[in-house]
Amino acid sequence: MKPFQFRSPDEWRAVLLALPDPSFFELLRGVFGNIKTPFNKQRLMADLGAFLTRVEIQDAVRAYFDAEDHRIIAAVGALDEPEPEDLERFFAGEYTPLELHTLLLNLEERLILYRFSDDGKRRLALNPLLAPVLAPLVADKALLFPSEAAPPSALEAAPLDGPAAPRRVDDRILAALLAFMNGAGDFFKAEGGVRKKVLEEGAAVFPATPWETLIGGLEAAGLAARGEGRLTPDAGRLAAFQRLSFRERLEYWAAGIYTCLQDVRHFQPLRIQALARFIRQFTAAAAPGRRYPLKTLRRLASIVEREAASATAYPQDRTVAPGIAAGEFERFLEALEITGLLRLSGPGRWIRGDDSAPREASGPVIAMDSPFSCILFPEIPCADALLLASFCSAREAATVVRFEITRESAVRGFNQGLTAQGILENLERLSGGPADQNLAWTLKDWGDRYAAVSLHQGTVLILSEDRRYLARAEPLASLVSAVLGPGIYLLSVPDREAAAHALGKAGIDIIARPITAPPRSIGLSASPYPPARLNRFQSAAAEDRSFTEGAGPALSEEPEPAGGHAEAYKERFRSALGKLMLSKPEQDELAGRIDRRIILSESQLSGGAARSEKMEAKNLDYVGKIALAKQAIALKSYVEILAFNGGGDLARIFGVPEGLEKLNGETILALKPLSGAAFPEDQAGAKGRDASSGAKAAGETLKLPLGKIHLLRRIRQSIFDG
Repeated sequence: MKPFQFRSPDEWRAVLLALPDPSFFELLRGVFGNIKTPFNKQRLMADLGAFLTRVEIQDAVRAYFDAEDHRIIAAVGALDEPEPEDLERFFAGEYTPLELHTLLLNLEERLILYRFSDDGKRRLALNPLLAPVLAPLVADKALLFPSEAAPPSALEAAPLDGPAAPRRVDDRILAALLAFMNGAGDFFKAEGGVRKKVLEEGAAVFPATPWETLIGGLEAAGLAARGEGRLTPDAGRLAAFQRLSFRERLEYWAAGIYTCLQDVRHFQPLRIQALARFIRQFTAAAAPGRRYPLKTLRRLASIVEREAASATAYPQDRTVAPGIAAGEFERFLEALEITGLLRLSGPGRWIRGDDSAPREASGPVIAMDSPFSCILFPEIPCADALLLASFCSAREAATVVRFEITRESAVRGFNQGLTAQGILENLERLSGGPADQNLAWTLKDWGDRYAAVSLHQGTVLILSEDRRYLARAEPLASLVSAVLGPGIYLLSVPDREAAAHALGKAGIDIIARPITAPPRSIGLSASPYPPARLNRFQSAAAEDRSFTEGAGPALSEEPEPAGGHAEAYKERFRSALGKLMLSKPEQDELAGRIDRRIILSESQLSGGAARSEKMEAKNLDYVGKIALAKQAIALKSYVEILAFNGGGDLARIFGVPEGLEKLNGETILALKPLSGAAFPEDQAGAKGRDASSGAKAAGETLKLPLGKIHLLRRIRQSIFDG
């Protein structure tokens, strides 16, 4: 994360000088009281700068800080001058938009925050004159990203689910899934969905692994494709995939799993690449050895998404832009957990997983536990694991990953260009010992029988000399449309499967069906899986994770706010206020400013600093309600309403007034409620009718009779929006 830079004092002054005169002078009166005429805005700004840089004033600013101030100030720094909407997303689930608006407004009144325009966007910035006070809060992000040191037991890799599960997905599990796909035959039912037999076999081979989700992730990542009811590995993309680092393979796989969990299975290369980069940056932001609650992970994702979206490497098309869809963050975490990039470590706590590659093998990487089966060691290179998958069947993928060589799996290997001798040599290389002679003899027999009868696309049947009798007898004789040469026959069937069916009826159990086109070779420059590159966020995170790695507060505790002497200041100012000869409205206004931590010096309590403004009307004050409603409509400001429901109880509503109407001699307030607002049962809300039909969905226009409104309060707007 790049260090936060305060804007220059000149930029801050320019923003305030550009305010409309009413807003500018209202702000200055709050600091200096009555302002003598003639007005000189430049001189007033110089006086304001001198006031804010006084040591005793900055001490008061510091003393007033609480934990919420700390969060907002640190977030503005971490998000690098965000829009208010960015903060809403960042604090989603913790503050409602209205609560956040109130907090921001208070910080603006205290001259800590201000807003400026940048390419048509309204952004939040920190007052540079208060940099000595604000910089420590910006730098201290422990409150913004709470975490705790993980106990030693939590750092041990845990099974995915149950004692028989592998510690994490790795290249052995990848190879086992591909081998399972290869041997499953018809994977899907005609009407869709996985066949029952495949489900039963998958549950037996992968007893404690979410294998369907893992396979769906491979499909979404483009490593497998559907066709004619089958799910077939893509050899060309797998060749490119295996050249990635172990961590990069997990990231791409996790990207595919998250896409699969969104019920998207077709391969979208740009989307998968963007997600893989996002996952790289997100996991890099979490420090190893620390546990994070969900809200910290959400905030990290928000920052990573913001950084990533601004990088030129990402397309502008939002269909492939990085980031997590609203409401799907739990699915995203599930994808990372399945791949082991994140792990649950206690209720509601997450820890970064071990994404380091298995140690490099110094000896055998498989053990032949029987003549026809082998156990794969964790150290096996990805290329060798995928090679085994091409001619083996997966028999067990739990604590132990075991492959078996069968007639069907060997024929698959032959179809991909392997020979019996080549299979033996690879087994001997990987196991570090000679192959069993029974295996060698059986593979040679299967290889000879494979060469004796073969099908070629077209459809061409080739029979060895001792098998040419098959072409003269049924069921093959009626399929031969031409004799192309000795033992070479052109068949009338449209594909090799129909010819293989006929040969099976004739008693032939091994039939060669060689792949007619070699797997496509994908170079690194054209690979759909480009290696991840560190952007500025990642590079900084790799060097300095102070925002997530520090000791930080315990997750169950609130830290002491910076300063911590707010009440002492308030009591001093209340005591001074009590000695002044002021009217009741002036006393109330200044007392409210003290409570809102706006008063920084006793000098602000005199000289006309109090300027009362009516902000609420209640009960029978119809004139006041109408006046406030008209002000709110004109300013497009929020209002808070307490209205009676059908049972006589009060319910609170927040929203933006849209207009006043007359209905049957009664004044009606049309209000558009904010998302998440409460509504009076029965009385709050008709969509375009009256207040008795009970439509309560947020966003619908409510029609509220002023007579049923107990309290109407206008909520202040930012002076920078005026």
